[in-house]
Amino acid sequence: MLDQRPEYVAARVALGGLLLKAGDWGAAIEQYQAALRGDPDNPTLLEGAGDAQKAGGRTTDAAESYQAAITHAQDSATRKRLRNKLQGKLATDEHR
Repeated sequence: MLDQRPEYVAARVALGGLLLKAGDWGAAIEQYQAALRGDPDNPTLLEGAGDAQKAGGRTTDAAESYQAAITHAQDSATRKRLRNKLQGKLATDEHR
């Protein structure tokens, strides 16, 4: 159904979150990327993509997603949370 109706962003976000929790990072990333094609500046989608990318070891992609989410976030609390995720990602890279 989602392949036929890519505009179902909420369904893709829900599915991406479930796939991420299940440890299927590749499929989660695919869902977030598909949703982002329809709404590329959506900070919730960008954050979800970043979370899935980070979980899948794609830390450079995760940093880019978090940075884009920060740019498009509407409120300071969201930007702060995203900066913390971004800094946590950088700290993880430094300890490798």
